[in-house]
Amino acid sequence: MQVLIYKAGIKSAHDDPYSLGLAAGDTAKLRLENDGAVSVTAITRSRWPFGIGRKRQVVIGKLGDQATEIIRPYLDLDARIRVRIVEIEPPHLNRNHQSGIYISVWGEPMDIKPNARPKNKNRIFSPSRINKPPE
Repeated sequence: MQVLIYKAGIKSAHDDPYSLGLAAGDTAKLRLENDGAVSVTAITRSRWPFGIGRKRQVVIGKLGDQATEIIRPYLDLDARIRVRIVEIEPPHLNRNHQSGIYISVWGEPMDIKPNARPKNKNRIFSPSRINKPPE
């Protein structure tokens, strides 16, 4: 897999991502909405001690326009991608006093361009010499 998006900011739907129990390295999922936007969801941990309780899937925000254009072909084709939360910026460190969530997206660029794969021209065996009947 290769990096498709190194670090993309999310337009957060929550004021405090720490209250959701998110941390750097958590897995996220991308979903294409009906309006063409890409929403980012994550599975939050249980708040009870020792992991008692159930996990829930929460929409944490939406991708920006530039990142949406890069990811949309992969979501249209249901290509395999990997999304991770790479950074959570607390509001007191941001100039806008808003929390920031950043993700990275990994995938195979050849999944959306199957004809772009280089063909191996060097064969190990020549078909004319293998199983050739004796003359």
